[in-house]
Amino acid sequence: MVQRQTTRGAHADDGMSLVEVLIAAVVLAILSTAVLGVILRTQAANVDTRSRTAAASLAQREIEFVREEFVRTPTSPVDIANAGVVTNAHPLTGGTAGSPLVLDNVPYTVTRSVAWNVTGTGASACEGGSLVQHPTLGVTVAVTWPNMGATRPVLSHIQLAPPKGTSVSATQGFVAVKVVDSDGAPHAGRTVRVTSTAGATTSSLTDTAGCAVVAVNPPAAGSVYTARLGDVGFVDVSGVPDPSKQTGVLKAGQLNANLSFAYDRAATLRVRVVDGSGALLPDSAAAGALLTVAATVSSGSSATSEHTATGSETTIGGLWPSRYGAYFGAAPPPGGYASVELEPGATGQVDVVLKFAEGTIGNLPPGTTGVVAVPGTGGCTAPGARSVDPAGFSLMPGQWTFWATGAAFTCATGPTVTLVGGPAGTIGFAPSVLRVVGVPAGGTLWAVSTTKATGLTTCAGAATAGVALNVDAARTGPLPLPAGDWFVYRTNGAADGPCLSVPATAYPQNVAYGTSSTLTWVDRPPPVGLTITNVPSGNQWRVFVSRTTRSANCGTTLPAGAVQVGALNARNVTGSVEQGVWYVYRQRTDGNTSTRCTLMKGPGTVTISGTATAYSADFMSGLVTSS
Repeated sequence: MVQRQTTRGAHADDGMSLVEVLIAAVVLAILSTAVLGVILRTQAANVDTRSRTAAASLAQREIEFVREEFVRTPTSPVDIANAGVVTNAHPLTGGTAGSPLVLDNVPYTVTRSVAWNVTGTGASACEGGSLVQHPTLGVTVAVTWPNMGATRPVLSHIQLAPPKGTSVSATQGFVAVKVVDSDGAPHAGRTVRVTSTAGATTSSLTDTAGCAVVAVNPPAAGSVYTARLGDVGFVDVSGVPDPSKQTGVLKAGQLNANLSFAYDRAATLRVRVVDGSGALLPDSAAAGALLTVAATVSSGSSATSEHTATGSETTIGGLWPSRYGAYFGAAPPPGGYASVELEPGATGQVDVVLKFAEGTIGNLPPGTTGVVAVPGTGGCTAPGARSVDPAGFSLMPGQWTFWATGAAFTCATGPTVTLVGGPAGTIGFAPSVLRVVGVPAGGTLWAVSTTKATGLTTCAGAATAGVALNVDAARTGPLPLPAGDWFVYRTNGAADGPCLSVPATAYPQNVAYGTSSTLTWVDRPPPVGLTITNVPSGNQWRVFVSRTTRSANCGTTLPAGAVQVGALNARNVTGSVEQGVWYVYRQRTDGNTSTRCTLMKGPGTVTISGTATAYSADFMSGLVTSS
């Protein structure tokens, strides 16, 4: 009997394991990505090459048109020069003048600029030199197309010499403007506009030397001209999109070659606010933060600028190409900050790591139940206000103002501090205290915040008794009180008890933050109730009291210093007045021209004193009673 043996190694290569399949797939994906990237870059390069080739043909085509026009008539050179900057002047077959020239479904813009070379065929006019009697005409053609990216426009330049006798008018002068890019190289194709004091503007494009020459016609006494740049998406070294400079007084036959600009495509910086792990913070946590953007290499007037974060990502455009960094607050962090080099027209990104300030709040005013933190120096309800725990807060670095809140007051002023990232220690409220002197003996002093009651002229009543604070201790010494304005009054006991008096001045009394405020009491007894009964009936009548007598024709409006009692047309009216002698009148308020003010019968007066709590007077008999 023969025993069959099975050898495992004979079948080891019959198939592939799952791990091997996965490894093969990953390798294939990596190779495919690399090959695809090469293909896409090659295609992009081919598209760019085709576009540049077409643009070069269009530029040469425009040059040939100018050559032909230049010799057409004796005045053609001057006519071409006076035309200045011209766009799409010679359309393709079927096209219209001024519209882009379309080749292979790509719209091209052909811009032609001309400038007299007043230094002859030698150096650029921007380099100086003296005027000649027979200048040449420089023609620069720039061709652009959509989605060029970093590709520069295709430029073509030619110098044309007009025939003798076809020269520039002797009445003309010239302004030569030099433009360089952020690397200091000549910047061709930039639009230069020269404006006279009278408002006339002539434009030109810079040539391959970065020079634009504009012919002007100054008056005999000369004129000052303003040269301005204004290409969309470009800025100068100070971030100005349309910089300008002035010539001195320019006369006919003169060349001003003193104006130069550094001008390039604006860069953009994206600032991301992240935590210690590099993760983006929520917009709500980052919005409102003060960001300082610093150009580490800058030729501008200032190397830093402040910005307010709009959220976790803030985009800042219109920057001169340079190296930029960003940090929180106005002072750079001791450990330095991240930066990025921004190329012309490019967008760069820097991350700012937000380290919160952490601390506690102490020495809170009496009655405090909560604390509100507000960015900057804003009020208690300003944008960005948030409740914080005084036992431990965590806030973004920057300036903050703290406010105390409580049942007896809405908001009480607190400290304003500038926080930096890290431990902030304890932020203490400075004590605000009240001292009352000269108050009569007896009774109890109470205070009600103006944030809980308004317009008081006497003691607070039952409606505000629940938020009144007992401040009787302020008679004998300084009493801590939340900062703000307070109505301080005296009752015979409870907060809403019978009113004894209020101060004649300082009602309400201001308790300033962090200081000791003194209320010098001058007693003013509270108003006393007054009821006028048996008022004659009639249409549109009011009852008022006055400290002085009034004429019978006292008008239809309430006289100055008078106090109305009750409502119009009532037979019995009730109000309250201060102590003193009051004349009681009934006043007609309609348009009738007859007697308008009638004095109450009898002596017509009511004498109010503090010995009674209420008075009543009968209008028809003049009888006065008190209780």
